[in-house]
Amino acid sequence: RQDEGDERFKANNAARAIVKTAIAISSVGKAILPGSTVKNLERRFEQKKFQKVMEAQQEPAFDLVRASVNLMMASIIIAYATSKKMPLSTTYVSFMVAMGTSLADRAWGRESAVYRVAGVLSVIGGWLLTALIAFTSAAVFALVIYKYREIGIALVIGLAILALVLSQLKFRDSKKDEELLNANLLDADTADEMLANSKSLTVNSLKGITNSYSLSLRSLPRSNVEMLKLSDDAMDQLIRQGFKSRSRVIKTIKKLETDKLEIGELYLAASDLLQDISQSSKYLTDECLHYVKNLHQQPSDGFVATIEQLQKQVPEFMNTVQNAIANMDFDNDEAIIEKRKEIRGFINDELNQQVKWIQIDGMSTKRAILQTEILLQSRDILAVSLRLYKLYRNFSKDQIVQTDM
Repeated sequence: RQDEGDERFKANNAARAIVKTAIAISSVGKAILPGSTVKNLERRFEQKKFQKVMEAQQEPAFDLVRASVNLMMASIIIAYATSKKMPLSTTYVSFMVAMGTSLADRAWGRESAVYRVAGVLSVIGGWLLTALIAFTSAAVFALVIYKYREIGIALVIGLAILALVLSQLKFRDSKKDEELLNANLLDADTADEMLANSKSLTVNSLKGITNSYSLSLRSLPRSNVEMLKLSDDAMDQLIRQGFKSRSRVIKTIKKLETDKLEIGELYLAASDLLQDISQSSKYLTDECLHYVKNLHQQPSDGFVATIEQLQKQVPEFMNTVQNAIANMDFDNDEAIIEKRKEIRGFINDELNQQVKWIQIDGMSTKRAILQTEILLQSRDILAVSLRLYKLYRNFSKDQIVQTDM
């Protein structure tokens, strides 16, 4: 792919080292070569002029040219190696040829190079590892069948069926996760669609955070690890969704008309705040999960009562914010701000009480960290929720003013 998009491979240290070395070599080359030579080389890769020329006729033939080179080179290599009776993987050859043509025509830029190199290393490593696994597995299966005959055959068939079932279940779960991840990430071509997408993403993210927050606080006193894991996984998914939404909104902003840029600013600001509130909720969930998994003593009875109050008040406030943003209805402005002050006052009082308990009762360090972290992150969640509310409220007021003018 020549344009921007989601990368299929994750970066690793080996890929970073290779790219860093390549950049250093490139810098040395630019320093040695005459400036005119560097400019001539750079001019060969300019796409803006080429796109202007081709715009009236057809799309640039980037993929067509590369596909032709890929087919020709892969066919030559495979045919030659086969004629020489050399063992090779046609998939591996095709992949490496495709990556080579991408590298040559600068589809690998600074934005994608680390991920592409990581892909090459993953394929090479997987290719070699697959051969080793196949070799070892075949030897083990042959030995089992030879030693145990009919029982061995049944055992091998059973393992094969189990592997197929587990593989299918894993694929189904990963596909479901991907669908959930992309559920709220709709493409937008106009300012109105972007506004609708921004509201939808904000409201759905706040719902997910509210559910995760409630589930974590409800599961903590019961030491329910499974529910805490579910909450933690949900927050991981929300954070990944936030990163993907930012990349999509940048693409959409490029298409916006110059008089509609305030909607792009709204989307970016809302995405940034959603990342903040997601991180706070993630910290809270992580703290609860690690505390319970490591079998630490239960929170004090007094703090369990505090949790029950938080579990009631914070989600109630967040639901009010969600409804206001979803309907773009900000008539209850004063009531929402006052409610947030009330809950923040309660949290601040509890924090002061925690400090006294730590000093007087000699509370354990782990429990003190857990209880104060819950209060601090709850306060942050409230603060960012109100900032999201004010962001959409101010945007709505600005739109009304512009309409009146």
